[in-house]
Amino acid sequence: MKRRIVNLSSVQLSTSETNLLQKGLNFCPTPPPPSMEELDRDINAFARRLFLKEYHFPEDIEDLEDIPPYQPTIQEKLNKKDRTY
Repeated sequence: MKRRIVNLSSVQLSTSETNLLQKGLNFCPTPPPPSMEELDRDINAFARRLFLKEYHFPEDIEDLEDIPPYQPTIQEKLNKKDRTY
């Protein structure tokens, strides 16, 4: 059963575009499953990034000085002001 396509634009549709529109609004193209080689590459890349993050992490947690001090959110500030009235 072919669906009727009504082109309301001035652009001429190609055959492939018309065929795609005939599949309907629920059509969703799905990519093929990954190959074993792709999976191996992705897992190896993830493991390498994880190892590098662990290697460059400081031995002592106190060496981390980049942690900003606690800043209350706007909502917390507003709630604090409400309590003072």
